[in-house]
Amino acid sequence: MSGERNGDADRARVRPVCPSCRNSLAAESDGPSTCSSCGAVYSRIPSGHLRLLPGDAGGFRDWWLDDEQKRARFMGQYVEREEAGERRLAREFLLPLTRQLAGQGPLRRVLSVGCGSGEDLELLRGAGLDTCGVDSGGRTLRWGDKERSPDRYFMADALQLPFTDGEFDLAYSLGVIEHVGTVGDSLELAADAGELRRRFAASVARVVRPGGWIFISCPNRTFPFDFAHGAGRFGFRFHGPGDFLLSYGDVKRLFIDHAGCQSIRPLSMKGYLDLAQAAAGGGMLMRMAAPLFGLYLHALPRPLYTSPLYPAVLALIKR
Repeated sequence: MSGERNGDADRARVRPVCPSCRNSLAAESDGPSTCSSCGAVYSRIPSGHLRLLPGDAGGFRDWWLDDEQKRARFMGQYVEREEAGERRLAREFLLPLTRQLAGQGPLRRVLSVGCGSGEDLELLRGAGLDTCGVDSGGRTLRWGDKERSPDRYFMADALQLPFTDGEFDLAYSLGVIEHVGTVGDSLELAADAGELRRRFAASVARVVRPGGWIFISCPNRTFPFDFAHGAGRFGFRFHGPGDFLLSYGDVKRLFIDHAGCQSIRPLSMKGYLDLAQAAAGGGMLMRMAAPLFGLYLHALPRPLYTSPLYPAVLALIKR
């Protein structure tokens, strides 16, 4: 990995463009990049990765980022568990998915939108895929420690992705879309949430080639329990249908009706949800309920994957 940082033969072929006007960037190997058209200058964060945020955009402010004690606790206690979950997800869900999709057409270039520290991307790259990741939040602090290649990881806004049209065969975004249009890192929707989510869908769809694939996942707004946000002592959060989350129908409207993608279908949660991890992170009630919940998921037929009976939205979209 350290050799990649200095630009060896394994550099990614994908080259970022100006997120504002989408023209080419003149980049110094270790310095800022300047747009050849609009003249915008993009600096690098301390790890050496390009900060491709348009204008004075500040990126996503995670709840723990601005408090020194919370940041230390998150980076010291939580992040390693999160990264272990990313590796498991890559092995048990993403790799099988990419192999399945590779049987239906070219699949080489893969983008993760909201990639975090990138553990899953590294496993996909090890399997022979040409991977890139973008993120604008606090997990970019891990890129230096993990020696992530500045040619593959970019600090960027998902609503203005810094890539040319049709650059990727697959773009995936895991547990990100529900945070688009919220007030900071909260569970409250902003007044313009609908427009921001439409821009997100259009941006992701734009950088995927026609006939390529998009995979979107998030907790299901119409399922009453949320295991990902504000879990509390019982390991889940109860919510109503007016919550900040999205349903399968919401994702379908964004990507099919608005972004103009061809088709959408739900996927099974097999390999996606780690019940053992969820149980370990919850209270006694969650540990007792995890085996029964696994049986429940296994018993649900495919037609119910889009219903209020399914805990997550797992949507595979054809561009």
